[in-house]
Amino acid sequence: MKTIFLVFTFFVGIVTYSQDFYEIKWESSSIEYTALVVFYDMDNITVRVKYTVNGDFKVAEFECVAEIDYDEDDNKYLTFDGYDATMVYNTGSYNADNFIFTNINALGVYKDVYAIDDVQLEYTDYYNYLHDATYRILNPKYDFTETYLYNFYEKEEYEYKKFIKLAGN
Repeated sequence: MKTIFLVFTFFVGIVTYSQDFYEIKWESSSIEYTALVVFYDMDNITVRVKYTVNGDFKVAEFECVAEIDYDEDDNKYLTFDGYDATMVYNTGSYNADNFIFTNINALGVYKDVYAIDDVQLEYTDYYNYLHDATYRILNPKYDFTETYLYNFYEKEEYEYKKFIKLAGN
């Protein structure tokens, strides 16, 4: 019996992921951004953002922590608070983004999401700088193609190799 349990545990470990994956898209100042969010837990979220400025393709990375809170009307919302942004592909600088998920439905799914960077969040009128965004849950088996991952990672990077294996490639 002990052997069966160990074999079962081994196979369950192979097909489950220790993280969740999301894609968030938004536009700001006529620039389209796409974020690949790797959610390990509420205190450990890694984000890679791809975007193009004046024909130059760029990728930035930053970390996030998540927090569930309530507004003045007692409506629940979730925030991914970004920090420590760095450029990982091309030159320049990048302000970490923050993502705010609101309007939770009866199934526990947030229907609305907004993006705002750290600088804009400090403005007294920051509400004017919230960018409508869309998000979707990614399934590595179907969504993690070589082309998709190459938008965020170099093929030599550990994460690229790890995530491509999740897709079964």
